[in-house]
Amino acid sequence: MPDERPAASTTAPAGRLLGVDLGTRRIGLALSDPAGIIAAPFAALPFTTEAALVGALRRTCTEHGVRLVVLGHPVRTDGTPTRLGVRAERIAATLAAGGLPACTWDEQFTSREAAAATGRRGRAADPGRIDRVAAALMLADYLEHRGSGRPATTA
Repeated sequence: MPDERPAASTTAPAGRLLGVDLGTRRIGLALSDPAGIIAAPFAALPFTTEAALVGALRRTCTEHGVRLVVLGHPVRTDGTPTRLGVRAERIAATLAAGGLPACTWDEQFTSREAAAATGRRGRAADPGRIDRVAAALMLADYLEHRGSGRPATTA
């Protein structure tokens, strides 16, 4: 089934990208290398409010020279955004309105893939591990497919 969202931008400014995997309790973050080629797990933040998250994302972007924020965009099988997908759209729009380029990217199954990749060992000792890995998987997917015609939604 074809997706009608605009294609991923190939004109994103040079520099690091920040991947964001939204959750109800924790937010996983991943950073790309300065060339925007490789994604790596970075941090997990507790979720309190959208305003606090936007502030934390802005600070992270400033501290690490991030030029584009890529928010995971969970959608249902019919293509409509979930509650977290709507939140991702709002946050992307807020960041963009403040001058920080942001887009959303389909993140279906990244948390499940991250859980499988990290295994059960160490989850209790590091509860944010799955969130960081999910953000890295989503960002790596974006980096691999940008410019390929696969859709991203820009704010």
